[in-house]
Amino acid sequence: MKKIAFILALLLVAICGCKKEEPEQEYEYPDASFTITSSDGMRVFTEPVHYISYSSIIWEWGDGHVDYQHVYDAIADKNNAYGHHQYDSLGTYTITLTVEDSEGWTDSKSKTITLT
Repeated sequence: MKKIAFILALLLVAICGCKKEEPEQEYEYPDASFTITSSDGMRVFTEPVHYISYSSIIWEWGDGHVDYQHVYDAIADKNNAYGHHQYDSLGTYTITLTVEDSEGWTDSKSKTITLT
Protein backbone atom coordinates (compact mmCIF):
# COMPACT_ATOMS: atom_id res chain seq x y z
CA MET A 1 0.00 0.00 0.00
CA LYS A 2 2.87 2.40 0.80
CA LYS A 3 4.37 1.63 -2.59
CA ILE A 4 1.15 2.58 -4.38
CA ALA A 5 0.83 5.84 -2.40
CA PHE A 6 4.44 6.72 -3.23
CA ILE A 7 3.89 6.04 -6.94
CA LEU A 8 0.70 8.10 -6.89
CA ALA A 9 2.55 10.96 -5.18
CA LEU A 10 5.27 10.82 -7.84
CA LEU A 11 2.67 10.85 -10.60
CA LEU A 12 0.90 13.80 -9.00
CA VAL A 13 4.17 15.75 -8.83
CA ALA A 14 4.97 14.82 -12.44
CA ILE A 15 1.54 15.90 -13.66
CA CYS A 16 1.18 19.08 -11.61
CA GLY A 17 4.81 20.04 -11.39
CA CYS A 18 6.72 20.41 -8.17
CA LYS A 19 7.55 24.10 -8.53
CA LYS A 20 6.63 27.07 -10.62
CA GLU A 21 9.43 27.85 -13.04
CA GLU A 22 10.34 31.47 -13.57
CA PRO A 23 10.47 32.58 -17.21
CA GLU A 24 14.02 33.12 -18.40
CA GLN A 25 14.88 36.74 -19.08
CA GLU A 26 16.51 37.39 -22.41
CA TYR A 27 19.99 38.85 -21.94
CA GLU A 28 20.35 42.31 -23.48
CA TYR A 29 23.73 42.30 -25.18
CA PRO A 30 25.56 45.59 -25.77
CA ASP A 31 24.73 47.44 -28.96
CA ALA A 32 27.15 50.13 -30.13
CA SER A 33 24.80 51.67 -32.69
CA PHE A 34 25.06 55.45 -32.67
CA THR A 35 23.92 58.51 -34.54
CA ILE A 36 25.90 61.55 -35.59
CA THR A 37 23.58 64.19 -34.19
CA SER A 38 25.35 67.21 -35.65
CA SER A 39 28.56 68.55 -37.07
CA ASP A 40 29.46 72.21 -36.94
CA GLY A 41 32.55 72.93 -39.00
CA MET A 42 35.11 70.59 -37.50
CA ARG A 43 33.15 69.77 -34.32
CA VAL A 44 31.10 66.55 -34.24
CA PHE A 45 28.48 65.40 -31.73
CA THR A 46 27.40 61.75 -31.43
CA GLU A 47 24.88 59.83 -29.37
CA PRO A 48 24.45 56.09 -28.68
CA VAL A 49 21.13 54.67 -29.84
CA HIS A 50 20.79 52.18 -26.94
CA TYR A 51 21.20 52.92 -23.26
CA ILE A 52 21.83 49.91 -21.06
CA SER A 53 24.28 49.56 -18.22
CA TYR A 54 27.73 49.74 -19.78
CA SER A 55 30.98 49.48 -17.86
CA SER A 56 32.88 51.36 -20.55
CA ILE A 57 32.27 53.44 -23.64
CA ILE A 58 35.12 54.16 -26.07
CA TRP A 59 34.86 56.72 -28.87
CA GLU A 60 37.61 56.50 -31.51
CA TRP A 61 37.47 59.58 -33.71
CA GLY A 62 39.59 58.41 -36.66
CA ASP A 63 42.30 61.03 -36.20
CA GLY A 64 44.22 59.20 -33.48
CA HIS A 65 42.19 60.69 -30.62
CA VAL A 66 40.33 58.27 -28.32
CA ASP A 67 37.88 59.09 -25.52
CA TYR A 68 37.42 56.44 -22.84
CA GLN A 69 34.46 56.81 -20.48
CA HIS A 70 33.92 54.52 -17.51
CA VAL A 71 30.16 54.49 -17.03
CA TYR A 72 28.30 52.45 -14.45
CA ASP A 73 24.80 53.16 -15.69
CA ALA A 74 24.34 54.78 -19.10
CA ILE A 75 20.60 54.88 -18.53
CA ALA A 76 20.93 57.11 -15.48
CA ASP A 77 23.92 59.08 -16.77
CA LYS A 78 23.26 59.63 -20.49
CA ASN A 79 25.56 62.66 -20.61
CA ASN A 80 28.56 60.37 -20.11
CA ALA A 81 27.49 58.26 -23.08
CA TYR A 82 27.44 61.13 -25.59
CA GLY A 83 30.54 61.82 -27.64
CA HIS A 84 31.88 65.07 -29.00
CA HIS A 85 35.12 65.90 -30.73
CA GLN A 86 36.88 68.86 -32.31
CA TYR A 87 38.93 67.93 -35.39
CA ASP A 88 42.08 69.84 -36.31
CA SER A 89 41.44 69.73 -40.05
CA LEU A 90 38.73 69.02 -42.61
CA GLY A 91 38.65 65.57 -44.16
CA THR A 92 37.08 62.13 -43.98
CA TYR A 93 37.15 60.27 -40.66
CA THR A 94 35.85 56.95 -39.38
CA ILE A 95 34.21 57.24 -35.97
CA THR A 96 34.01 54.00 -33.95
CA LEU A 97 32.00 53.40 -30.80
CA THR A 98 32.88 50.40 -28.62
CA VAL A 99 30.75 49.52 -25.60
CA GLU A 100 31.32 46.89 -22.91
CA ASP A 101 28.86 45.67 -20.30
CA SER A 102 29.56 44.40 -16.79
CA GLU A 103 29.66 40.80 -18.06
CA GLY A 104 32.51 41.59 -20.47
CA TRP A 105 30.42 41.47 -23.66
CA THR A 106 31.43 44.10 -26.21
CA ASP A 107 30.14 45.54 -29.45
CA SER A 108 31.65 48.03 -31.92
CA LYS A 109 30.11 50.03 -34.73
CA SER A 110 31.72 52.53 -37.12
CA LYS A 111 30.51 55.37 -39.32
CA THR A 112 32.39 57.57 -41.75
CA ILE A 113 31.97 61.34 -41.74
CA THR A 114 33.33 63.88 -44.22
CA LEU A 115 33.97 67.40 -42.95
CA THR A 116 34.13 69.94 -45.76
